[in-house]
This record gives sequence, C-alpha cells and structure tokens, in this order.
Amino acid sequence: MRWANVLASTKNASRAVRNNCGSVVAGEWVQGTLIIDSDFNNPNTTNETILKKASCVRADYIVPKDYPGEDYRATIDSIMNCFKEHKLELCGPNAIRMMVPLQPDSRGSYEPCFLGLKPLISEGFTYFGLGGLVSFSRGEQLRRIRDGTKLLASHHLKTHLFGIYPKLQILQFIYKHQEIIYSLDTTVMEAAALLGRILDMNLQPHPVGKTLGEGSTKMRYRLAEYNLEMVNAVLNNPQIGKPTKCKGGPMQEIKTGRKDFDNNHVLEDFNK
Repeated sequence: MRWANVLASTKNASRAVRNNCGSVVAGEWVQGTLIIDSDFNNPNTTNETILKKASCVRADYIVPKDYPGEDYRATIDSIMNCFKEHKLELCGPNAIRMMVPLQPDSRGSYEPCFLGLKPLISEGFTYFGLGGLVSFSRGEQLRRIRDGTKLLASHHLKTHLFGIYPKLQILQFIYKHQEIIYSLDTTVMEAAALLGRILDMNLQPHPVGKTLGEGSTKMRYRLAEYNLEMVNAVLNNPQIGKPTKCKGGPMQEIKTGRKDFDNNHVLEDFNK
C-alpha cells in the first residue's frame, strides 16, 4: 500500500521510499513528505548519519538525535550542535527542514527543554514535537499533551505528538485542537496486532487468537490496519453515534507514524 507521507529511519529510508511517497489528487501526482527519524534507540546513529541519509534520499525533514529518558539537556545540546554545525544544509536554498523534538524534565515539564531550543524559532524552525510521551501513564500522558500543546500554541508553533496511546480522551483532545496538533504517531496498534488483539469503536481490545505460523505476517498487517481504522474513525467522530465532519473533509486512515491534520495525509512509520 502507498502512503502519502512517510517517517523513515536512517536504516530503512531509501530512494524507493522517496519515490513512493505521495498520492494522486484530482488525477495528478502530488509529492508527499519524507521525514528521516532520529533513531533514538540506536546509539550509533548521529546527526551526521541522519543528515547524510536525508540528503541522499532528498528528505523534506529530519528529526535530530534526541535522548528520551535522559537529561533533557543532552537533547538540547544535540539539536543546537546539529543546527550550528550543519547550518548550510538546514537553512540553505535546498534546505532540509527540522522537526524539533522536546524531552520532558524530571517533573514531566517540556518548558526547560523548549527554552533551551527557543532560539531556533527565530531561525525559521516552527515544527516541534513532544517526545517521551510513551514513558507516561495514559492519564499522565493526556496532562502532558495538554501542557505541551498549550506551551507551543502560545508561540504559534506546529505540534507533533510522539508515541501516544490511542485513548479515547486523548483522541478527543486531538480532534478539538487540530489547529495546534499538526501530526501524531502511535505504535500501539501494531503491538496489539502482534498480541492478536483488535480494537472496537471504544478502543477496547478483544483477543482473536495468536498470530503465529504461516501467513501470520499478512494477518498481523491486516489486524494492525483494522486497528488503525478504528483510531481513524474515532478521530473523525469522537462522539460515537453522532457523526461529525472535520474541517477540510474526512481524515484519511492512519498508519503507524504521523497523521497530518492540515493536509489530510498519512505518514507511514518505516522504523518498525
């Protein structure tokens, strides 16, 4: 299946992924957005690695190396060094734009990290992401999303949510704040498929049996796609049973990665 926009790791990004990134609109091919991810789980990935791959595959955005679960100052240092050392690549006529990932401090606040990276706004970087969300409980995650989006909205910045839970209250919050929340990603749908579970319209999991053996990969893919359709349905209709319509028309289905609310596009995650 072809996806309009793609989030790809340095390992899996390729020119083939770039060429398949887009969609047909009114009979015309429209090039999609390709983002090279920070590969935070791979200690061998550096900002140089990310930029080299981004240049090779003609990516539109990079996510610089960040450090979830560590001191947020390590993330500040990495991103600012990336900007200073590679300013021509990031800001020249063939610019590779940067999504700026924020990490919370020990209290769960994004403000200290944001203040350290705030100078990037005057350099033209206006796409920020809330990282480290997966480490919070579901209830705490919603509180951190509210606080973080409020902070970024006060500076008129686009917001991405990294690693959200598909909790009904979280999706309702996203639905109501589409002017702030530009995109999101979740891997929970694939995790549920691996465990042989499907979600209902209330996002409650139901076991359907083990997905092992011959043909299991295709089965898990279909289960994951079905689960993502449920998330999509809730995003389009957070008040179940009361049909609503999003600005700009119905949202397209989400696959792991980032949902682009402004352009109704999908970014597939090639990291998994």
